[in-house]
Amino acid sequence: SLREALANYRNVVTVKLMQNIGIKSTIRLARSLGITSNLEENLSIALGSSGVTLFELTAAYSAFANLGKLIKPTAIMKITSRSGELLFTANPKITQPLSPGTAHIITSLLQSVIKNGTATKVKVLKRPVAGKTGTTNNYVDAWFMGYTPELVTGVWVGKDKDDPLGKNETGSRAAIPIWLKFMQEALVNQPVKNFPVPDDIQFLRIQPKSGEPANFSEANSNFELFLQEFL
Repeated sequence: SLREALANYRNVVTVKLMQNIGIKSTIRLARSLGITSNLEENLSIALGSSGVTLFELTAAYSAFANLGKLIKPTAIMKITSRSGELLFTANPKITQPLSPGTAHIITSLLQSVIKNGTATKVKVLKRPVAGKTGTTNNYVDAWFMGYTPELVTGVWVGKDKDDPLGKNETGSRAAIPIWLKFMQEALVNQPVKNFPVPDDIQFLRIQPKSGEPANFSEANSNFELFLQEFL
């Protein structure tokens, strides 16, 4: 399943998914999520062949965490005078490139990366988390993009030149510890929240291998998320 593929870094499934969606459609969605870097029009971009910046990717992931709303990042939220007078308040642009249900399904899939995939180390945070590890050829780059319902953080580890970080310096090994240390500090004493489930999501019990609906009596079946409009 796509859930298992994302959790366990099975990139062939990602390429097949892009074949079904279409390269141009994929690039259009990336643009709507704020990705401005050059994206080559071939299937290899499903593997990360076209580089994007940490800033772009973190902003894009924020739309998943925010039920499909993309808020353009801003460095200055407000400016006040010495006496407390409000001089400036940011008014960032807000768009909705994804439906709430689509964003939540992505979040659910990325939660499996933490529950039983390449980012199980993040479980020690002891709160709902969604995320994705990333490792480029020859261990040149290590990534972890992760978020809770209230905060999204991206970590990239690499060198100024495209030199390898070292053997087995994967996203899980090199990037997750940095992400985890920051999030533990950033969320200390904050209440544990669950990701909200939007109204356009439907849970159905399915057969794992076929994806067909299953009866409650079928032992090997499990619940999966779907958009109501496609049921």
